[in-house]
Amino acid sequence: MIRFDISIKPLIIGLICFTTVACDKENKSTLWPAKFTCEVDGIAYKDQTPYILPPGAKRTPTFNYHFDDSQKGMYFSSRLALVNKGQSDVGGYAVMIDIPLEAPLEINKEYQFAGIAGENHRMPINYLFTYREKGLAYCNVYANGEMNYNSFGTGKLIIKSFDQEKSQVVGEIEFSVPSPVSEDEHKLLSFKGQFETSINQD
Repeated sequence: MIRFDISIKPLIIGLICFTTVACDKENKSTLWPAKFTCEVDGIAYKDQTPYILPPGAKRTPTFNYHFDDSQKGMYFSSRLALVNKGQSDVGGYAVMIDIPLEAPLEINKEYQFAGIAGENHRMPINYLFTYREKGLAYCNVYANGEMNYNSFGTGKLIIKSFDQEKSQVVGEIEFSVPSPVSEDEHKLLSFKGQFETSINQD
């Protein structure tokens, strides 16, 4: 006789966990396909955050948006990994883009950012606070977890669609940045990619 209770029990538990993750307090779906594909000097990378994460870990790509009395800005972050590991010696990059806003977000507007002249290459991780204190938009990149070798890029972010009711955002990024990898310190990298994910307003 087949013991259905043994095989069904894990399935029920899995469905409960899935439902809990999928819905927030306002019963909005967070199952919008979070993805980010990007070419770095023509080599394919993508965000490959595993579906199951340890407690406290955040899924990427992440997109935060605020426009209220306490906060005005948008923030994008992703951890890129190689699509084909045989293509490059660099296994991945972390990308963070932080843009202060003076007006509500606009669709198809080019939101630009730039590295501070002479200070955009291999800076310590806490250097991003220099940009924040000055109210500057920035793009921060580091490679392979080397958080003390940050480079600041110059380029743009464009939001192609934005639906707060459904908590869905689609956008594009394009920028150049000095390589944060020590062996390539004089190389300028080109990033060009597209993302779609949920809107985080926590």
